[in-house]
Amino acid sequence: MKKTVIILSSIVSIFVMACSPTTSDSAKDGVVTQSDSLNFISPKTEVTADEALALSKEGALLIDVREADELAEKSYDVSNIKHIPLGELETRLSEVPKDKQVVVVCRSGGRSGKAQELLQANGFKNIANMEGGMNA
Repeated sequence: MKKTVIILSSIVSIFVMACSPTTSDSAKDGVVTQSDSLNFISPKTEVTADEALALSKEGALLIDVREADELAEKSYDVSNIKHIPLGELETRLSEVPKDKQVVVVCRSGGRSGKAQELLQANGFKNIANMEGGMNA
């Protein structure tokens, strides 16, 4: 029994150490250290729809960059979401938190990819794109 506990404890310790972000050059490789953002949830820059949902439940903000008419077709069942169409994003950067995980979303992942690039070019380090968008 003691051996099992020791082995399980070792596995958990290794897992925790392996999952801890340690790279300081976060902008280049998508990994963010605690000094970059205390509220950064995921070191990934591309997330699946399921991962985006899980991140939103942990406090991440989803930013929907689709047009208003597209929202009526399909919407999200999450509480942490903000609608900023891609065409307005550059003028509304102040509405995007720099100290919080943000996931950008659109219909198929193309516009949200552009939104992610725009935000990263403006100093945001905590941005992930939802792969496949609402279609996923």
